[in-house]
Amino acid sequence: MKKLFIFTLATFTTLNLFALTTATIRTNLPDNRTFIKEVPLKDMGNKTWRVHIPKDNINVEAKNIEIVLPETSANKGESGYYIMPHGTLGYFTKDNGTETSRNPIKMFGMKKSDSCVVGIVKSMELEYTTVVEAKNGKYKIFPRFNISAIEHAPYEDIIVDFVELEGDDADYSGMAKAYRQYQLDRGEVQPLKEKVKTRPALKYAVESMTVRVPHGRKKHSKIEDHIPNVNEPEVNCVHSFEKLKNMIIELKALGVEQLEVCSVAWNTKGHDGRFPQLFPVEETFGGEAKLREAVAEAKKAGYHFFFQNNYTDAYKCADCWSESYIRKHKNGQMARGGRWSGGRAYEVCQKAMLEKFVCNDFKRIKDLGAKGMHHIDVFSAITPPPCNDKHHPATRKDNAKAMRDIALLARETFGGFGSECGFDHLASVLDFALYTGTYPQWTSKALCHEHVPLWQIVYHGIILSNPHYATIDHNFPQRIKNEKSNWPWHLFDKTTSRLKLYEAGGRPTYYFESYKDMKHIKDAYDEYQPLKYLQYEFIQKHKKLAEGVFLTAYSDGSEIITNYNKTPFTYKNKIVKPEDFKLFK
Repeated sequence: MKKLFIFTLATFTTLNLFALTTATIRTNLPDNRTFIKEVPLKDMGNKTWRVHIPKDNINVEAKNIEIVLPETSANKGESGYYIMPHGTLGYFTKDNGTETSRNPIKMFGMKKSDSCVVGIVKSMELEYTTVVEAKNGKYKIFPRFNISAIEHAPYEDIIVDFVELEGDDADYSGMAKAYRQYQLDRGEVQPLKEKVKTRPALKYAVESMTVRVPHGRKKHSKIEDHIPNVNEPEVNCVHSFEKLKNMIIELKALGVEQLEVCSVAWNTKGHDGRFPQLFPVEETFGGEAKLREAVAEAKKAGYHFFFQNNYTDAYKCADCWSESYIRKHKNGQMARGGRWSGGRAYEVCQKAMLEKFVCNDFKRIKDLGAKGMHHIDVFSAITPPPCNDKHHPATRKDNAKAMRDIALLARETFGGFGSECGFDHLASVLDFALYTGTYPQWTSKALCHEHVPLWQIVYHGIILSNPHYATIDHNFPQRIKNEKSNWPWHLFDKTTSRLKLYEAGGRPTYYFESYKDMKHIKDAYDEYQPLKYLQYEFIQKHKKLAEGVFLTAYSDGSEIITNYNKTPFTYKNKIVKPEDFKLFK
């Protein structure tokens, strides 16, 4: 019996130490042929195993390459779940389906009864899609490297590390912490506690809220290409610069002592008006003189005032229009975007924008009195695009660097940089993410069951954020849930919006509301004061305690209990009221 015990223990130890041994590499060709190869994983130590495909071994004729492990496969009915990069989580309950995800963070994972593994994509991280498939009850989650979409020769090796998690870390919180540690260890990001020591504008942002004021846009039109003085629609004014000035006066009088104010659509012809043209300041809203009055009022109140602009779209109605800075497809054609307020948009090459526009734009915006988290629309909401223009060819990695350089210049010029969604090719320079999720809108969700604040577990205490599109204007009195709406702002009612904000450690943010009565903004400011210290802390654990009740635990020992139910919940002998949250220190 003793010998049998020793043999069993030795076998268990061996299996535990070498649980991850092989990976399946699937190379899919455009003609639907697939080549399958089993490769050994390299033991990197610390329960980490690596798949490494040298760039010279990447088949340039491939449509895509997929990497699958037994530990990232499961059967219907097994306990556990998969987790996607944007925070959707699914249990193994379905026979068939496919879900895909872009990659705001470069990780994915699977937990089963006998294993918990997180995959971290460390190279060619801009060239893949995360996929989860169920076929006849068999689940797989894997990265799919889109070789045919690179539009250039493969420029680096494919490297994916798989980390085995155990004990209390064997869940999605542990997966997120493993990715966070990877980002910290390689110096890609720094904790807020360190960054604010040398950046007063960022410290101010941590301790304040953001009010974004959209001034207006052109009237809706189906015109493809706007021609100034011929067919360009008139501009509708939503909030004038005079109203903005009066808002600042009112908010200060209400007792809001610290506030960031972002002027959105101040530029010529308003929101998406004539980019990359910014000036002159739009006269429909009051012109430059009135805008400067609002900036002066903000400075008088002790507020930070900054602006939004755009370096992803261009319109033919711009006075600086040129095909020279538009990104090109491999066939030489200009890359077309959507049709927005400025008409048909064309996608720019960020490398070209940095060379041609950014320095002068920032100099002129700075002259308006800008200070704070300068917002560049869309920048951290997309994977950087490639460009095939012979004058400024760029891989996705090249344009990611150009984006970082632009963001860094914004930080140096204004004090900080913000954008939306929080795609982490900009993690090293991003200070505020306007929102990081839109679930269940605008999200692939064929297999998933719920959404968890995965991004916040990774980046809370590093990058400020408002967690959801639907937590913007969280306590706006007229907020209602509208399930028929395609706009994700309508996903939550006022109660849910408030709870979702604080469950994920969010920073209150306003944007889409009417600003007719702003007492609720003061209420939010007051509620945020005893919580703002948490912005400096990492989220160490998020989990469901009971149906409708969630724990968010911070690195300093603080805990938030969020109760979505209509009945009270008892935690540590204290009552958490119905449809409310409570801070435990």
